[in-house]
Amino acid sequence: LGPGSPVSRSPLPNDDSIFIDEIAFEGMSEEQGRVLQRTLGLRVPGLVTSRRLDGFLNRVAAAQVFRLVSYRIDLEEEPTGGKTVLTIQGAEPQEGFLGFGARYESEYQSSVLLSAEFNDLLRTGSTVTIDWRLGQQLRLSGLLSRRFGPSNALLGSVGLEYRRPIIDSFAEDSCTGRSGIHLVSGTLYLGTDLGSAGLLGIEVKGEHLEDDRTVSSIPFVGDPMDYLTVAGVLELDTRNHKTLPEAGIFLNVRGELAHPSLGSGAEFSQISGRTEAYIPFSDRVTGLARVHLGWSQGEDLPPHYLFSMGGAYKHYLLPDQEAPFHGVKHQSQRGQHLQLFGLGAQVRLWGPFFAGLEWNTGGVMDSWEWSPSEWTNGLGLSLAARVAGGLMSATLVGSDIDRRLRIEVDFGFAF
Repeated sequence: LGPGSPVSRSPLPNDDSIFIDEIAFEGMSEEQGRVLQRTLGLRVPGLVTSRRLDGFLNRVAAAQVFRLVSYRIDLEEEPTGGKTVLTIQGAEPQEGFLGFGARYESEYQSSVLLSAEFNDLLRTGSTVTIDWRLGQQLRLSGLLSRRFGPSNALLGSVGLEYRRPIIDSFAEDSCTGRSGIHLVSGTLYLGTDLGSAGLLGIEVKGEHLEDDRTVSSIPFVGDPMDYLTVAGVLELDTRNHKTLPEAGIFLNVRGELAHPSLGSGAEFSQISGRTEAYIPFSDRVTGLARVHLGWSQGEDLPPHYLFSMGGAYKHYLLPDQEAPFHGVKHQSQRGQHLQLFGLGAQVRLWGPFFAGLEWNTGGVMDSWEWSPSEWTNGLGLSLAARVAGGLMSATLVGSDIDRRLRIEVDFGFAF
């Protein structure tokens, strides 16, 4: 149970407090019940407030101990009088799952994703995740993560990943070549929960980078690179749906440093921040706001760390560096710094169907400067639907640097 996990509450009779005579647990072992009672910190009989119970549920939800957690308060009649019972209910997580996804979008055409997750495979409380993406862009990753510490509020993980992103080169908005790169990385992560929907942590990453000569004989990287980075990562996600959300906020901030004093074979730094806000104006209308800022420096900055903007849809192999932008071709604008802003609205038409309109403005540059008059402006008008296979979307886009309108499509799961 992670950020955005379901939490069910039975409201207290009033907003002040209620006297609890007894605590009961359902859907869990006796040991899990004792752990939760220690986490709640309530001595019975005693008073409890709604704020305290809601905070307790948020901590348990963030700890990923149960698939669903809820509580109810019952008044039980006895011959000697009534007593109030607080019942905590939990549904344990599934042992694991196997998943399959497919996607077709305008830039890289068809892709297939195979995914597997196993709980408690290596040790109680551990999660093993394996993702395998096949298509023009390749990805194979494995992640072992485990919750620990007070109330399971700490998260540690070890990951191995191979990626092959496709990088396009442009001259005056025309693609002049396509290259592929091999990225092999290992990561160590330690973080702590921020409420039920956020994480704050430190990541240590070692990465190897080289050209993929099977894609193009034109080198993109040149000499292979090996480097070690240390990053601070903050993430918050309260969106009510990952596909076409109608409420909530997504925030990701990452500051990354490579330096010889850390044992790295390169010296560079980068800060990126991206956020999306979905503001419901009514049952059908949602306002959208989007910001993506990026700053980087260093002669050893790996070429795939350059920021790029373009394309109507998100791509997930380089999420911190690649920013969607209506009316600009994917990766056609690249630079060391990024400034991008977007505003729009989304309307639920009927059933799973939505219409959206978004205006975006911004630019990439090799020296940080604030020059809105030189930014590119783009507009996208979309028709989309949530379907069993993920997202079905078509977007009509245009911009002030390319006044020709074109349609971009995206069908399937986003990965």
